[in-house]
Amino acid sequence: MHRICLLILISFIALSSEAQIKVRFTVTEKTTIQHDSIYITGTFRNWDSVPNPKYRLQKTGDRKFSLVLDLPKGDIRFKVNRGTWLTVEKLYNANEVNDHLASIQKDTSIDVTVNAWRDGIINDKMAAMQSAIEDSTRINIMVSLSTIYAFYPEFFNADSAMMYAEKALQLQQSIISKEKKTIEARESSFNIWMSQEVLATLFRSMGNYTKSLELHLVNLSLTEKLKEKIYSVQSISNLIPDYLAMKDFQNVLRYCRLADSLLLQVDNSLKNNKREQWWITNYTGIAYFNMDSLDKSLLCGRKLQGLSTYLGDPFFNSHCSKLLADIYLAKGIRIQLFTIIEMFFF
Repeated sequence: MHRICLLILISFIALSSEAQIKVRFTVTEKTTIQHDSIYITGTFRNWDSVPNPKYRLQKTGDRKFSLVLDLPKGDIRFKVNRGTWLTVEKLYNANEVNDHLASIQKDTSIDVTVNAWRDGIINDKMAAMQSAIEDSTRINIMVSLSTIYAFYPEFFNADSAMMYAEKALQLQQSIISKEKKTIEARESSFNIWMSQEVLATLFRSMGNYTKSLELHLVNLSLTEKLKEKIYSVQSISNLIPDYLAMKDFQNVLRYCRLADSLLLQVDNSLKNNKREQWWITNYTGIAYFNMDSLDKSLLCGRKLQGLSTYLGDPFFNSHCSKLLADIYLAKGIRIQLFTIIEMFFF
């Protein structure tokens, strides 16, 4: 009996020692405004964001921070912050950073680059713009600021969005007019495209669909310089809501057909391209529905179901279910309608 207990104890100690693996986390801070206190949190500390000294990274060089933790073998998820979720890492244009994933099987090093912090999304870009030497750098920052002010509720400011979009456009066009040939023609085209997209969206939000459509059509012609067909599809996706608002369903179908032909020329295995396909199919279904072509609209709705399942996002599922519910209600098919309601709400 004593021998069995001893063996169990030895096995437990051996397993415990084997389970602890040294993991070195190295964080590179790419922001203009630099900081001293950077922490790591994740599944290994129950996502606690309290600034615990045990999880504070030490500065090891210019913009470099490092920390070694003893962690058990297995998969981990983690993020970087400066002590709270209000100072968590963000992507440069204010998007959320997905959880960093790692499978810990042996002593290992993990590198992370931070391009922005939640509390510094705006201020850091202002600081970068003040220190920028190249006009092209200032343009990129202004495009980013206009996009953030226009499309992110947390930072929404229509006046600021319009101001930076107009400034970026003016500066970009002045550069192009001075130089017969620009080395970064593609980047110039993209900056103009993005700035005009912001302006068009703001005009639409104010009910000026004609001006919004005018800018969107200019952007569609501009995508020829960007070469990638998916930008043309995105431009079409962006202009169709203007035609929908004006109830011009013939033009909605016209541009949806153009987008469908362009989608045949892109890699549809990419999730982002599938999203564009979803939007075009959705707009086609809405147009047919409003033109009382319910059977054609239903075909689009069923195609949307497959795309929504593939994308796996509740947003797409809910919009798909709404279109199908409207169609079934219009066709007087109650059984399918209640099936749709049960599928998404119960």
